[in-house]
Amino acid sequence: MSHRKFIRKCAKGYQEGALALLDQHPDWLEKGLEGEGGIDLNGSLVSPGSTAIIAAAVGGSVGLIDALLKRGADVRKVDWHGRNALMEASIYGHVGAATLLLNRAPDLLESKQRNGFTPLHFASVNDHLNIVQLLVNRGAQIDAVDNNGKNALHMASELGYLDMCLFLISRGMDPSIADNKGQTALTLFGSAHDHNDPDDEDEDDPPLTDEEKQVAVAQMLTAREAYLQRVRDENWIKNWPLLCVLTHGGLRPMAAAMAVQAAAQAAAVEQDTSVSLPGIPLETQEQITAYLNSAVLGREGEGLLRHIVSFIPRKRFEVGEGEEEEEEEEEEEEDELEHEDEWGEEE
Repeated sequence: MSHRKFIRKCAKGYQEGALALLDQHPDWLEKGLEGEGGIDLNGSLVSPGSTAIIAAAVGGSVGLIDALLKRGADVRKVDWHGRNALMEASIYGHVGAATLLLNRAPDLLESKQRNGFTPLHFASVNDHLNIVQLLVNRGAQIDAVDNNGKNALHMASELGYLDMCLFLISRGMDPSIADNKGQTALTLFGSAHDHNDPDDEDEDDPPLTDEEKQVAVAQMLTAREAYLQRVRDENWIKNWPLLCVLTHGGLRPMAAAMAVQAAAQAAAVEQDTSVSLPGIPLETQEQITAYLNSAVLGREGEGLLRHIVSFIPRKRFEVGEGEEEEEEEEEEEEDELEHEDEWGEEE
């Protein structure tokens, strides 16, 4: 049997037959597919120069990939296009294969084709969200760019993959960053399909309408603002963990801090006491009211504010001294009780 048929078996995941041939021809383990033409397998293409493990990645056979690795297959080999096994698994959306390859060779995460494409780019342009999530969670450089200055968000946006765009933005990508031509994800959205032939009835990706593009851009901007707000909230939670208690009902940490400060000030005026909460910025009542009336909080925020205010203690607080004063007062009360007991016994 020819080497070409062996590569075909690897791509189809015929593990038993492929390994039997490999036993007969051990040198085929690292031999690339010869000839100018690749092997077309119902939409999946094994390119010239592909080794057994690259072909197995095209087909997504986890068992065969594992067997080839155990036999010493070089996971860093590339085909004539400069693509390795992880890139092929990313192109065709094979999560199991990609996971196995990353476990064996984590450095493949940032490998690049000659055009600058990383596995993340390949997964993005092929709309494989599950692969992108895997790569990002494994630590892929999310803002890596190709030779044209395009990142994964540029590519997904240009092709109109909205879910992909929203995920990338939720992980910190900025849709306003421009590529080498000055184009951003916001200006590129859906543009890859703008020049389709309207008479082509078999076209799977018709051009998007202006309204569809505007809606998508609005969602992307909203996702970006949500990410930035989450970062701000996480910073507050990190710096002031006690504020987490005040945010369980939906009130954001900044609003919670402002609400506590306002309530404390109100209590101080009402009871003529000195109230100080360490580290919380002094915001005005007008700012608090404006925030609570915003679309983010609405009536739920107002209700929670009243709930918080009801729990503000009506007593004196000093910066860094509140707990010490309470302990001193408790000790004094205990001493008085002891004296009363002693006097009672004497009488």
